[in-house]
Amino acid sequence: MKSLIRQCSFVLGLLFISASFFSQAKENQTSAKLPKVKMETPNSELKEYILLVRVPLSYGPEQAKEVREQWNALLDKWKADGTFITSYVYPSDGYLVTGAEKSVTKESYTAGSFKLVSNMILNAPNYEAALELAKKCPVLAQGGVIEVREIQPRVKTGK
Repeated sequence: MKSLIRQCSFVLGLLFISASFFSQAKENQTSAKLPKVKMETPNSELKEYILLVRVPLSYGPEQAKEVREQWNALLDKWKADGTFITSYVYPSDGYLVTGAEKSVTKESYTAGSFKLVSNMILNAPNYEAALELAKKCPVLAQGGVIEVREIQPRVKTGK
């Protein structure tokens, strides 16, 4: 009898895992369709997305000054509605460590004719909503580019 119970438990476990796997696969397929977005999602269902802000290499303090108030207003709105988590601005070049020889140069990595100047971490229910948030960034009107990526949840440690 105990053997039968163990076998039934094993089969039920496999069915549960299979159902979860196929549910996730179906969700991944349907997310590529980018349906209309509802932002009324409880915080427990929100995911974190990073917005990587890139601007043309020629972008300087004058261009940044032109959109500063727009950025401040947007960030204030996102803070008020619980969308904003944190952001970082990179005011100057950093250092690159490259190759097996670990050579160091004082410069920033550029992609094509763009440089990374900041990032923001935001809450959104799905990629579609995160993309809509990215479309509100003021640097887009100045030729900027916003890359949106979902952040993998962090493992919580018990310390």
